[in-house]
Amino acid sequence: MNIPKFIKTRKESKMQQRLETVKNIYHKSETENEAIQKATTRVIEEINKHPDMSIIEFLKMIQEEEKLSTDIIVEVTKQLSEAKPEKTVAIVEKLDLPEGKLQEIIRETNSMEVAKKIVNQIPSEELQKAERRRLEKIETQRRKAEKQKKEVELGKILSQRYETCGDIRGPVLIQELKGIKEQTESPKVYEWIQKVLAKKAAIEWRKTGMARIESMVNVIPAQEMLKGDFAKLVGGKFEMIKETQKSSVGKDYQFQEEDLQNLILREVAKNVATTYVKVGIIDIPQCEAMQQLSEEQSEMFIKEIQIYIQNKDKEKIKNFDVEKAKRKIKGIKGDELDELIDLVNRIPEDEREDYLQALRMRMEKGKQKQLDAKVAKELEKMQEELQALEAEDAIGILEGTREEIQDRKEEIMEEDIKRKEGNTQTVSSGGYTH
Repeated sequence: MNIPKFIKTRKESKMQQRLETVKNIYHKSETENEAIQKATTRVIEEINKHPDMSIIEFLKMIQEEEKLSTDIIVEVTKQLSEAKPEKTVAIVEKLDLPEGKLQEIIRETNSMEVAKKIVNQIPSEELQKAERRRLEKIETQRRKAEKQKKEVELGKILSQRYETCGDIRGPVLIQELKGIKEQTESPKVYEWIQKVLAKKAAIEWRKTGMARIESMVNVIPAQEMLKGDFAKLVGGKFEMIKETQKSSVGKDYQFQEEDLQNLILREVAKNVATTYVKVGIIDIPQCEAMQQLSEEQSEMFIKEIQIYIQNKDKEKIKNFDVEKAKRKIKGIKGDELDELIDLVNRIPEDEREDYLQALRMRMEKGKQKQLDAKVAKELEKMQEELQALEAEDAIGILEGTREEIQDRKEEIMEEDIKRKEGNTQTVSSGGYTH
């Protein structure tokens, strides 16, 4: 829609009047700093008083005034970055500000999103990279600080639950612990959750001779309980409370790790049966605790798997290979190829090529040079950090990291070349240096 000329003229006239006001304030000030501060304050007031006024056009008028400092625009942009972040980005895009001033705005804005967008307006690629790296470091530090703060908050809650878990109804405690676990992937928080659950299990055992493992596995999966030796942890808590916690029926219940481990094994058996019914694979956790099961426990475990399979699908139980299950319990390998072929045959034909392509890529990667163990460990830590981020943020960090690796790689190559050239010169001058 075309704006009538007289309306446009009137708007321009009003903006000119506002500009004159800013100029008068600026020139009447005693020092340059005072002039910039007062002029900035007046510009912000005008923007707030007249929301229909074009901020960009007004700032362009200020920029075109030779006797007004560009720092006014910079200060206005900084102050708008929090209240009007979209305007901040628009100002930087429309007004041609020096690189140094852009860096100044980036470094003083509280909005990381705004800062990232302004970085894109820096003409120098080298400066862009430097600013991106700096912002990524700030983000990493912020995430670390937030993670630590969250750990402390959740640690306090779990410390309280540890003291009072005996008085909290099982389902209520389980639901709360599950919610806490979903908030973070912190190993420290997970360790605290284990301790609370272990104490609760010990209290239940002392009172009733049992623990409600079937509900606890909603917080800590049965496989992890088995691998982490949860039964032993509960045994330690049981000894701590034995003198203070009486049985509800007056019976002196005793604790045996094997009894609790059997309850955990039953829950593991449910998971193994579910997987077997779904994909036909006997997927038994491979861990030291599983391999150390007694013959009696192994037999019980296999029978539990068979019972759950029977309950889920009577036809599937006919093909269940008990001997293969026994080998899996002992950690004996050799059936993986048959299982892989069986899995591929179960994939729908229209999806099979995608899976095979992924497998081919994995095999190709496997042929590449293996990473040093320390590097692999650091990459694993980085992956854990990235999983907690939104995809866009994670990609941004990875892109910046890749650029930094490439830059550092080039620096190392240059250093190697200089070192080799230096060695060559040393040799040609009459001898080797040691």
